[in-house]
Amino acid sequence: MKILISLLICFLTLSIPINAHASTSSAPVYSGYTEEGTYYVVYQTEGNNVYAIRSDRLFISADKIYNGYIYPNPTLYFTHTQNGIKYTGVLELQSYIHKDGITTAIYTGYVYAIS
Repeated sequence: MKILISLLICFLTLSIPINAHASTSSAPVYSGYTEEGTYYVVYQTEGNNVYAIRSDRLFISADKIYNGYIYPNPTLYFTHTQNGIKYTGVLELQSYIHKDGITTAIYTGYVYAIS
């Protein structure tokens, strides 16, 4: 009887709907490839106007592709020039996947205006 009650409680607990929502993330502002072939996306940071000529920092998501099954570095030094302003910073490894002889690493982080 105790097992039946325990199973019933587990079933009811797992069947209760959970309300969840994703945080609102800003839309991409710009995307492209670096000279090394890394694909990246620039996102608007909070408090900055998308149409502003200068922003003190930009949020970057970069996909770096490696040939072979390797373990990517935990950080990636990244430079980007937008509207004549150079941004630089270190992105952190978020995840990576090995598939068909290729490793794809996803890095994210902020880059800051230096010029």
